Amino acid sequence: LWQALTDGALCAQYDFLNSTTKVTTEKGGRLDQYSTDGGLIVGGEIIDLVPLSRLEITFEPHWGEQPGAVSRYVYAIEQPGEACCLTISHYDLVEDIEDVAQGWSMQMASLKSFLETGTGLRFAA
Repeated sequence: LWQALTDGALCAQYDFLNSTTKVTTEKGGRLDQYSTDGGLIVGGEIIDLVPLSRLEITFEPHWGEQPGAVSRYVYAIEQPGEACCLTISHYDLVEDIEDVAQGWSMQMASLKSFLETGTGLRFAA
């Protein structure tokens, strides 16, 4: 799960918009997603990370006419046994809440499919 969240090549296999992801997995690094035409869709600075268990990133939306307000999200991974649990918390979100919530739902459904079958899901844009 950690590798799927932090490896750009793996992210591309389950991203619901078929974007390219570039990641520098270190504090102060970036996780940026680009559309097929090379435009930045959403970017983020890695604020904090604890390998295998926590990743906190700014959420910098770049879709639409103007960049949206910056918020932040946290991936928290717990492994109570053989399985693991991913919790996503998104903070300070003030606009496009419904669109972002729908995007998270599609992204996580695709991630789950990728982890279980090796193939992510694709949705109409």
